[in-house]
This record gives sequence, structure tokens and C-alpha cells, in this order.
Amino acid sequence: MEATDKEILKNSSGLLSPGLGNQTTDYYMRWRVNFSTTSESFVNMADNKTLASSRREAEEFIMTADQIAASIVCVVGVLANTAAIVTFVVQRKLKTPSYTAVFCSSIADLMALIARYLLFFIDVFNIETMISDHMYGISLFTNVSSNFHVLIIAVIRYIYVSKPFYSLTFQYSKVLLMSFGAWLTSLFIAALYRILLYLLQEKVI
Repeated sequence: MEATDKEILKNSSGLLSPGLGNQTTDYYMRWRVNFSTTSESFVNMADNKTLASSRREAEEFIMTADQIAASIVCVVGVLANTAAIVTFVVQRKLKTPSYTAVFCSSIADLMALIARYLLFFIDVFNIETMISDHMYGISLFTNVSSNFHVLIIAVIRYIYVSKPFYSLTFQYSKVLLMSFGAWLTSLFIAALYRILLYLLQEKVI
């Protein structure tokens, strides 16, 4: 059976003197404890660095994937809505209430996509500019308007189905007025949001 470190050190140091042997043994055992503790600390530090590195790589991958997905959605949405707007403007036969509602909705969706895309990159890269301070309000303004225009399309579909005779007198100019009202309402909501946010930041309310 192999002797322990303490026994070996006692036997070898006892040849000199008992007092010196005990003192050397104590120093040696303290060194072994400190060495073991230091070794464990280095191992834990290495594990923590590996875990932090893996977590950082995962976050970078997710961020890159989000950027790619957001870019694809924005590009496809911008192209589709731009095509719808150009088609409506070029072809005069599309000046009907239904197509006019789609035209107005395409404008709102286009602006909402661009605003949301810019806001996404402002959040990702932590861009602090004068534009970023108001970008949340702009994004809210365009998104609310986009939702209102979906509601306008639903209302027009309801009129066509439930009131077919009234739909014959329903002109596309009324749809433009409804769209204008949607933009005004969205502007009011976004402005109210900015005012409330300012009051909360200034601790007025």
C-alpha cells in the first residue's frame, strides 16, 4: 500500500528534528490544500469561459438569423406593396372601392414595414440618435394605420355582401376619405402615446 503524502513527509522530515518535521508537514499540507483550491478555481474559470463563449455564439447566431429574416420580410413586403401601388396608379380601370382600399392599405403597409425595419436595427445596434427617440412613435403611427386599413377593407367587403344595392352607389372617393380618417386617427394615437411617454419620463404623472 502506498504511503500518503503526510506520512512520507513526516518520515523524511523527522530525520532532521521532530519540531522541524511537524512544521514542514504543516507547510506542505497547507500548500497541497492551496494548490488543490487554485486548480479547482482555474477549472471553474475555464468552464465559465466556455459557457459564456457558447452563449455569446448562440446570441450572435440568433441575432444574425433575426436580421436575415427581417430583411427578407421587409424586401418582399416592400416589393409587393410597391407593385400593388404602381399597378393601381397605372391602370385606371382599378378605380373601384375594393381596389382603392387595397391601394390605401398597400401604402400603409409599405410605410409600416419600413418604419418597423428601421426600428428593428435601432434596437439591435443600440443606435442613440434624435431619430431613434421618435422612431417608436413613428412605428406606432404606421402600424396603427395599417391595422385601420385592414378594417376598412373588411367594412367594404361587408357592405358588398350585406348591402349589394348600396354598394352600387359606393364610390372610391369615399374609401379615400375613410383612409384619410384612418391616418388622422393613427396620428392622434401616436401623438397621445408620445405625450404620455414624455410625462412619464419627466415624472409629471
